[in-house]
Amino acid sequence: ILSNAVLRSHALVTLIDRDRIQLSYYDRSAIIISQAIDLENEADEVLFIAMLIGFHRLTLTQRGILDDIIKDPYITDFGRLNMVSKDPKLLFVGLEMTLDEDIKLVLGTIVYRQRGLFGRDTCVVQATCTKWGDKKLVVKISWPSASRKSEKELLNIAIAKANGMAEEGKTHWILNHLPNILHEQDFKFDEAGSVQKLIADMVNEGQYVGGRDGVYERRVLRITVLEELIPITNLRKGKHYAQVFVDILQCHKWLYDHPKILHRDISMANIMYRMDGQGNIFGVLIDFDLSSLIPIEEAKSLRRTGTPPYMAFDLLKEEKDSGPHRYRHDLEALFCVMLMICCRHSIIRKVQPKGTSQLEEIPANFSEWFDRTMSWNILAKVKTSFFSDNEPLPVSRCFAGFRRWLDVIRSQFAAGIFERQKHPGIGSFEALPDDINLDGDTPLELKPQNPFDDDTLGGHIKYGVFLTVMRTFKNTELVVRNRDRALAAPS
Repeated sequence: ILSNAVLRSHALVTLIDRDRIQLSYYDRSAIIISQAIDLENEADEVLFIAMLIGFHRLTLTQRGILDDIIKDPYITDFGRLNMVSKDPKLLFVGLEMTLDEDIKLVLGTIVYRQRGLFGRDTCVVQATCTKWGDKKLVVKISWPSASRKSEKELLNIAIAKANGMAEEGKTHWILNHLPNILHEQDFKFDEAGSVQKLIADMVNEGQYVGGRDGVYERRVLRITVLEELIPITNLRKGKHYAQVFVDILQCHKWLYDHPKILHRDISMANIMYRMDGQGNIFGVLIDFDLSSLIPIEEAKSLRRTGTPPYMAFDLLKEEKDSGPHRYRHDLEALFCVMLMICCRHSIIRKVQPKGTSQLEEIPANFSEWFDRTMSWNILAKVKTSFFSDNEPLPVSRCFAGFRRWLDVIRSQFAAGIFERQKHPGIGSFEALPDDINLDGDTPLELKPQNPFDDDTLGGHIKYGVFLTVMRTFKNTELVVRNRDRALAAPS
């Protein structure tokens, strides 16, 4: 209900098993299930009737329906519900969203929807609005932790830094690689009497088995209006993918060095591009909902951040063993994106309709990484084993030009992991086998480090290593836009 209805703050569900009924409450931070009501028990029958009367008296807001933001036609129009059931992407088509008094958007097709019950439940929808004329827009609907800085706050810091560094009369290069947020608005649910406030108070004040504390993560509904960008999967040429990848590498580095922002959620969905009037392609790093200023000051989310198939193996370990989120962990996530595109996809020869992916998935490759039933601990071991393996990568023919990138970077991870085993107390993984394969044609010569530098995995995983490998593609120089000499991040 939370993910497939129009706009819900929470859901109330009745579970029926023969003559027993349980009430369930769901939101993005908690699941609460009542004791069973036995309809064969006279006292419980009275309770059941009281429950029905209570449900009948609930307002739309108390039911979780945010009708003041988006009018929900599915309450009365069941015919529309049947239409949407055939294509869930049409859920919002034609609906009007009301934000500030002068902002009314007409919503279109869903372009992205996050799977899962807990968390941000991000949904991105195409939209139009007379306030911004003919500009192509998307609306991002998400439920981030109330303790985190918003995406707009972080990007405003980055933009201010870029404007201060730009040469007079010129635009700083980084602005071509950041999303353009036109409006951001938060809706809070912490006022007295709100369902979320009542649930939070109940969870936080409750007594639990084992003496542990109850913790409820407070969230806000954040609606963001942005310029529409193009998914990386719409590209059809290897050299264009290469330029986008190296753009993201440089953009990420600049953000870390200057406004001191660490992205922390690099994934395939968060890498897009824009194109200028001359046909030049610029990779754009999007979705700063999980990003943090360095040093990290705000309260942590109750759950580790990231998208599992792209997350660094260190971070997939249990929180007590995984350590802090480091700069190199984002480099590993970028490597995983390149790996998944090149090994798990092929480019469709026939040009696809505008707005649809030009890639065909090869689901058999790296299928374990996308197994939602696998624990993060097991996935961490699978990824660690991958780096120590000497099996050739299943690179698709259309992405053959990336094999050198992938092989060299993979060997750097293997060398760093192997070196870390020689330093007890560093890292959180058991020693790898002695016969780990570190062979590979690499132009990078690295001196042994003592003591071991875990920030760069012994000097093997850092910006300079990645840029040395990625600045050329098929013997052709790519555009290097970040010309900084003094670099703060591990380089």
